[in-house]
Amino acid sequence: MSESKVKIVTLEEVTELHEEWLDRLGGISGIRDPEVLMYAVEAQVSPYYTTIFEKAAHFGGRIVKEHAFNDGNKRTGYSCMKLFLARNGYLLRPTFAEAYPTLLRLALGTGVWGEMTYDELAKWLEVHSVPITQCEQTLDVCYKSAVKPKQTQEDDAL
Repeated sequence: MSESKVKIVTLEEVTELHEEWLDRLGGISGIRDPEVLMYAVEAQVSPYYTTIFEKAAHFGGRIVKEHAFNDGNKRTGYSCMKLFLARNGYLLRPTFAEAYPTLLRLALGTGVWGEMTYDELAKWLEVHSVPITQCEQTLDVCYKSAVKPKQTQEDDAL
């Protein structure tokens, strides 16, 4: 995916997502490391990461792994990855609760036994995402079948 086609999540949106999570579930407000946050946001357009999943992993994953905020890094990082992927045509299917064990591995840090790397996260994101167009087609089929149910054999007999 070329850089010009990538739809990013802005720094302002990242901080808004963070504050929304804190308002809902509590925690300590504030940015712990502005440099980490800046690098995370820039990962979305970095030519170094070639796939949308690598970009998402280095964007949201960096928030989680390197603790950009004082609190709520896993919630914020996951929400950022989910929003970024959605803007770029993919639905990340797992809920936060379902993704939590993966995020814990990621949050362990670098060089810690059991940690998840950014490459592993990118693969996890790809496996757990579906193209939104596929979802739209499925929803369209479901909608059409709900509006105009298939005829049954009993209907044909009438």
